[in-house]
Amino acid sequence: MGLVIKPGKCSSLSIQSGKSSNLCFFLSDESGEKIAISSVCDKPLKFLGSQITALNKPNDMFEFLYEKLESKLKNIERSKLRGEFKVNIYSRYAQPSLRYHFSVHDIHKTHLDKLDCLAKQFLKRWLDIPSRGSSVHNSQHGLPYIDVMEFLYSGDMDEI
Repeated sequence: MGLVIKPGKCSSLSIQSGKSSNLCFFLSDESGEKIAISSVCDKPLKFLGSQITALNKPNDMFEFLYEKLESKLKNIERSKLRGEFKVNIYSRYAQPSLRYHFSVHDIHKTHLDKLDCLAKQFLKRWLDIPSRGSSVHNSQHGLPYIDVMEFLYSGDMDEI
C-alpha cells in the first residue's frame, strides 16, 4: 500500500509509574536515519480541535483558552469599526467560536471568571465605559453580550 510513518508528524507521551515523563523516542525515516519524535511535554498536541498536554490539567487548558480569547479580542480591536460593531462581532463570532473548546476541556469557574474579566476589559474600552464603571453585562443599552459562564451553559444561539 505504500503507507509510511512520518516522524515529523508524530508525537509521543511517555507514562512511567502513573506520571508523564519526558522520554525521547526515535523512528527511522525512508533513508534509515533515526529521527527524534517530539514529546507532548515539550509541545502540546492538537487532536480533533482539542489541546493535549503532558499533565492535561485545567490550568493548561485555561492558558490555551486565555491566549485564544485574547488574540481574538486584539484582532477585533485592531479593526477600524465603531465600538458597538466590535461588541456585535465579539458576541456573534468570537464567543461562539470558543464554544467547542469549552465543551471539550475542563475549566474551573475561577478560570471562567478570569476569561470574563478579559472580555469585559475590551468591551468597556470599545463602549467608552470607564474601567471602574458599571458592569457591561447589565447595560441598559440592550447590548448583545452574555457572560462566558452563561454562554457556556446556554444551549440556544438565539439569545445572542
